[in-house]
Amino acid sequence: MVNLNPYISQLDPQLHTFNRVRQQSAFLLTATLAAAAKAFNPALHKKLRDHAEDILNCNFRKGTKSVETAQAVMILTYWKESEDTRAWMLLGYVIRMGMELGWHRLASYSLHRSDSTTELQSRQARNIERTWFVLFVYDRSISLQTGKPWMIERSEFIESIEAWCRDAMATPGDRLLGALVTLRLLSSEVFRLLGPRSSRVRARQLHSLESLLAIIKGRIEEWESRWLRIADKGNKYRNTCHPFLIQFYGTHLRLQLFSLPLQDILAQSNQNMSYHMEALWVSYSSALEMLHLICRHSSWLYFAQDSVHVMTAYSAAFLIKASIYTPSTIKLCNIVANEASTALVVYSRINFPPNRV
Repeated sequence: MVNLNPYISQLDPQLHTFNRVRQQSAFLLTATLAAAAKAFNPALHKKLRDHAEDILNCNFRKGTKSVETAQAVMILTYWKESEDTRAWMLLGYVIRMGMELGWHRLASYSLHRSDSTTELQSRQARNIERTWFVLFVYDRSISLQTGKPWMIERSEFIESIEAWCRDAMATPGDRLLGALVTLRLLSSEVFRLLGPRSSRVRARQLHSLESLLAIIKGRIEEWESRWLRIADKGNKYRNTCHPFLIQFYGTHLRLQLFSLPLQDILAQSNQNMSYHMEALWVSYSSALEMLHLICRHSSWLYFAQDSVHVMTAYSAAFLIKASIYTPSTIKLCNIVANEASTALVVYSRINFPPNRV
């Protein structure tokens, strides 16, 4: 998982060695090997994937609950087959499992652990904590993408993420995880105000939200600058996918925030988009920037999990829709066509990146 784990920030390289994982969980080992095979040896992927599915079914029937089981199920959803639509249901299963194990009652993080705690015990404790943080991000992200309710509420433990990822035992991936948790904390309440699609803001109500959206936009930009500085400290973070992902997720959130209120407006041919130029411009520029990021950082796409590709598709779909419904005086069609074509070429040329083993 040297190449895959940086994208998901889920495993501790010191704890999740091949021998230890093999001893502790056949399910986690098989799920990890299946994900690796999809990237490195596709001929083995189907057999490993089918075996992992068999173990999942067996564990579900038996009611098996463990951190390794939770991690294995999540890994199966990150690099799934295109026809597999179970991610939201499997995530709910894993969250319920975590609640059965008491993870929703984890205490707020403290830098001072017991002196009698060994390094292995500390890493095992962080393994559970990391898994709950990852589940929080995953839960909020799927809620954002689908409009379905989330399950994990914010808590003192979730809010202690910044201290947690500064711990001496923090892994390189914990910094990215810290960035993603704080981003979801920043944005989640805003989407409550925007509401579900059935009651989404109509044209006459959008103006009252523009000030709030402008404030949140500024906070996202501050978040991005801060975590990019953290990711740029030392080669340990600079030469990873983390700077790309921080920019990509921040830009996607800006697109989501400003495009959600526009969805109904764009669908009505009689709406005058000139009244909503700020929301349209931020959405449009964010969607374009996502495609630019994909083109500039194409070497990181080969190992990226499915959510990155779903977000890219969302940005392209928004640009096409915006170019169709905006007034003819706003010349978007040619720009959108050129950018979408460039991104398509980049995707068609994705190959196994050099110097990755």
